[in-house]
Amino acid sequence: MTDSNTDKKSGEVLHGKTLLVYRFIISKNEPVGVREIQRKLKFSSFSLAQYHIDKLKNEDLIKEETGGYIADKVILKNLVRFRSMLIPRFFFYLIFTFGFIVELTVLLPPIITKEYLVAVMFTLAASVAFGIETYKNWRGF
Repeated sequence: MTDSNTDKKSGEVLHGKTLLVYRFIISKNEPVGVREIQRKLKFSSFSLAQYHIDKLKNEDLIKEETGGYIADKVILKNLVRFRSMLIPRFFFYLIFTFGFIVELTVLLPPIITKEYLVAVMFTLAASVAFGIETYKNWRGF
């Protein structure tokens, strides 16, 4: 099996609570124990946290080390890792388009033309779309 097929298969496991566990492990720069995962993610039982860890271990996404589990393979899909934070890539697009909106409103031309209004509307629509996608990715939908 090629690496791209392995990544696709691993990506199929990453949804729901398993994705939450994976994101939590990636966000830590040290090994994470099962009890810590259970408490931080508010799982009802130890075995539920262990179940999701086992799913990730079977896909070789995490590995066990002294003191807990760490990410072995990082599959971030639409996320960028910055230190211990996972930031959706759409956030950067949102900032970029929002900068255009600020520029278009601060540097208001003396005569407002049809082209200016079209530019503002398209930039505003793009900014709203990137904002929605950023929210979805941050919330893990």
